[in-house]
Amino acid sequence: MIVVSLLVMGGAVVGLGMAGVVQIPGLSPKKKAPAPVVEAVAEKKPVAKKEPKSEPAPKTGDPEKGHVAVAELWNEMDLKALLPLTEKWREAELAPILAKMDTEKVVELLSQMKPERAVVLTRALQRIAEGT
Repeated sequence: MIVVSLLVMGGAVVGLGMAGVVQIPGLSPKKKAPAPVVEAVAEKKPVAKKEPKSEPAPKTGDPEKGHVAVAELWNEMDLKALLPLTEKWREAELAPILAKMDTEKVVELLSQMKPERAVVLTRALQRIAEGT
């Protein structure tokens, strides 16, 4: 009985030594050195801030060419298709295009618009013609 209890206790000591709980030279695993604080901070990746998606910046170019291109296109369109399209444009964007269009087409378009909007656009066209 004494022998069995000595074997159990010896086995327990050897088991604890192999697990690293009790330090036994040659039997216990070597402890890893703690990582330096500087390296631990340097290893962290910076958190990327999530920015709201914005519309891409418009390409810089010649707005005059754009006005002429749209005016040529709109000159060929039917008034029934053109009127709802122009309603989605702001007056400041629309007036320079109308200034490049055929006068007859602009007259037809303005006559079909709401009077308040037609007045604003007519005044903008006047300013463009005056060069102010």
